[in-house]
Amino acid sequence: MKRIIHSIHLSFVIGSALVLLLHSGAFAEDWVRAKIGVLISGEDPSRLAKSNDSLKPGTQFQIHVIPEKNCYVYLINTDGKNAIWLNWGDDDKQISQGEEKIFPSATSQYKQQGSESKETFTIICSPMKLAEMSQLFSNRKVTQPYWNALENKFINKSHVPLEETLAKPFGIAGSVRANDNQNNNNFAIYSGKSMLVKKYNFHVKK
Repeated sequence: MKRIIHSIHLSFVIGSALVLLLHSGAFAEDWVRAKIGVLISGEDPSRLAKSNDSLKPGTQFQIHVIPEKNCYVYLINTDGKNAIWLNWGDDDKQISQGEEKIFPSATSQYKQQGSESKETFTIICSPMKLAEMSQLFSNRKVTQPYWNALENKFINKSHVPLEETLAKPFGIAGSVRANDNQNNNNFAIYSGKSMLVKKYNFHVKK
């Protein structure tokens, strides 16, 4: 009798471990992951912005994205009134895995306008083109409530439960081909399910 119970228990443990292993492997295939950093210039030395940060009006910065796999990147800026698709018209260019892409470019920067008390920058990485973006943005600007509804949909879709984030840590393989940037070693790695959504909230420092 004890031998039968032991066999049943052992079979249950092995079965549970196999299910967990298969689930983790399948989930890992569905992950979208990238190194992302917002590099603030004009400070000595240049520093990486925090997810919630205070910036003076006129502060300049660049957004850096290094995807683990080929993906499309969408950048949206909101100020409480309007949402602007920053790389509108340039979204059909896929970023290769391991490539460091700098927005707006390696030689230009975004500027904190300071006209509103807070600006938000949303970075979306997706392995496929997002038709919803083109459907919402007939041009590069819409009123913010329309964008908020779509953004929340993307956030919910990309949400990764805490227990699943522990399933498989990773490191982005390959070398950064586009730029020799020493800061990219300090960029944080972010993950999402099916797509990745990362937000930066910049409060205006008066």
